[in-house]
Amino acid sequence: MKDTIRSFAPSYIDATKFCDNFFLSAAWLGSPCTRDHFFTTVLMPLYSAKSWSTERADVIALFFAACAIGCIFDMSRPLYDPMAFLMNKMAAGALAIASPIEHPTMTALEALQAHLFFHQLSDRPIAISRFWILSSVAFRMTHALGLHRDSRAWGLDPQIEQRRR
Repeated sequence: MKDTIRSFAPSYIDATKFCDNFFLSAAWLGSPCTRDHFFTTVLMPLYSAKSWSTERADVIALFFAACAIGCIFDMSRPLYDPMAFLMNKMAAGALAIASPIEHPTMTALEALQAHLFFHQLSDRPIAISRFWILSSVAFRMTHALGLHRDSRAWGLDPQIEQRRR
């Protein structure tokens, strides 16, 4: 299933362009993760892997969600570009495989946040209802991950602490 989703991935050049657009042009939305973290733990490993069958679905979802938003902000592409909507569907499919409600992870929450941004930017009539439904899922995941708690006393690694913020 993951390799089928991989067949819809843009070329490496387009992916880096879309992801740069995401971090440069969509920063006002609030980035779910840093650009450096994204490129070193998501983009590079996915494109260096021969197969995505062993890759985590939440990582794939974050990749496609960032690409979808980056595609929207790409001024060289047409408005309502079908590629952006296709990548958003791939992000949704990868999130479904990840089962973030049953197995919440920080990466799944970041992917869901980026997926929410796409619905926030969409002017389709169903987008606002999807946005609010998915927002409630994100709040539930946040609670399940314990992000509402003060973790200073836990002695976490500074990088993990920063991601929790």
